[in-house]
Formats: sequence, structure tokens, C-alpha cells
Amino acid sequence: MNAESIAHFDSLIGSFGLGSLVPILTAQILSTSGRYAEALALYDSNLDASLAQGMYRLRADLVADRAWCRLKLGLLDESRRDVVEARASLDPNGHCDDRALAHGRLAMLSAELGDVVKAEFHSTQARAAWLEYEAAQDRLWTLFRDLTHPRPH
Repeated sequence: MNAESIAHFDSLIGSFGLGSLVPILTAQILSTSGRYAEALALYDSNLDASLAQGMYRLRADLVADRAWCRLKLGLLDESRRDVVEARASLDPNGHCDDRALAHGRLAMLSAELGDVVKAEFHSTQARAAWLEYEAAQDRLWTLFRDLTHPRPH
């Protein structure tokens, strides 16, 4: 519903600056729902455009999710190629939540493909990135609390 809402809002205001956002969000939803063929079709049609339109920082996440769809559809060679691409796209200085998602999906892929060492590595990296994300959220909540409820002098 969120993906459709974005599309309707963009249409209403005449904004189409990130036209591939809705199909990519839909692909992620379909993948999570186990509708791998539909998700893969959307990734194949929209991934390059989404990266070119400013979603490049999510490349590792999106390519890893496409690899997951391919794996689940039995497209092992294509899935392995996507895993290599996703790993190469990981940005160690990127957003911690993006790293957590990419490493988490790569851990799942590695486990399914029988690479226990890489599965453990990506799982550890995902946990570390998620802890970093939670710490950042805590800092933001503290700042928000201090701004909205200043302490008396």
C-alpha cells in the first residue's frame, strides 16, 4: 500500500523524478512475500534505472535481494553472479541500516549456497551494523528528548 500511495501521490502532484522507486519497493515486498518470479521481473526491468536515479547506495541490498529471488527460482548461476556483485557493492562507510540489510541477505544466500564461512561473516557484519543503527537511533531519541524537554538551569 505504501508503494501504491507513493505512485498515486507522485501522479497527483505531477512528480516523476524517481519513477523506478515504486517498482523497486514493490519488488522488495513481493520478494519478502515469496512471490519471487514477480519480484525478479520488476528487478530486471527497473534495477538499472533505480540505480541511475539516485538509489545507488542501495545497490548491494537490491542486488542481494534479486539474487535471493533467483536462488529461490533455481537460477543458481545467475544468483551466484548477483552475490558476487552485491558483495563488491557493499560500502563499509555506507548507512548502517543499508549494510545490515545487505549483509543479512548475503548471510542467508551464503547459507543456502552452502558457504558456511561467508554466511557467518555476513551474519556477524549484519549484527554489528544493526547494533550501530540502534545506537544511532538512541542518540537521535536523546537529542529529540533534550530539544522537546529541556532541563532547567
